[in-house]
Amino acid sequence: MGASIITQLLRPEGVIVGQATDAEGQGRMAQELDSGLLVYRAPGDPEILLMRAGGPFWSKKKDAGTWSIPKNGAGSGDPLASARDQFTQDTGLVVEGDFIALTPIEQKGGRLLWAYAVACDLDLTNFRSHDFTLEWPPGSGRMEHFPEIERIQYFDLRTALRKLLPPQWPLLLEAAETLAWPLRRKQAAI
Repeated sequence: MGASIITQLLRPEGVIVGQATDAEGQGRMAQELDSGLLVYRAPGDPEILLMRAGGPFWSKKKDAGTWSIPKNGAGSGDPLASARDQFTQDTGLVVEGDFIALTPIEQKGGRLLWAYAVACDLDLTNFRSHDFTLEWPPGSGRMEHFPEIERIQYFDLRTALRKLLPPQWPLLLEAAETLAWPLRRKQAAI
């Protein structure tokens, strides 16, 4: 988005949108918002919580570059409250802690993602995902059930960068910089 100022607007129907304004104050088309949580635990080296979407479209893709921070549509109201509520609805887990607002990013589809970093060591054995129904294979007339979230897991920082969707890299890199996490390169074997 370059040098732009991002503001929140509330449509009459209750949907929050972001309006990008360039440095000269010229408005651009409004964008619908997503909000998400970059959950990490850092008793030593930081570990990042990522999720892998469920369903037939994601199951056949390679593992690298297909994971995401937990996120969803922001709905109406406060993006942080929306992110926390949606996280609990999607995973059955509750995140508590001090939330750090990260710089919003524009995702591949043009939606703006507001994310918040928070330290929270969750017990993932309590994870549960909702299911959705989809005609699969397409045109077969057969309805199949799939989990919305296939897997949720903590990863070390280097692994998280490899697994994370590339448009979300700036969130992880900003969190690493803000929280002074070292991004170590692997030493080459000699």
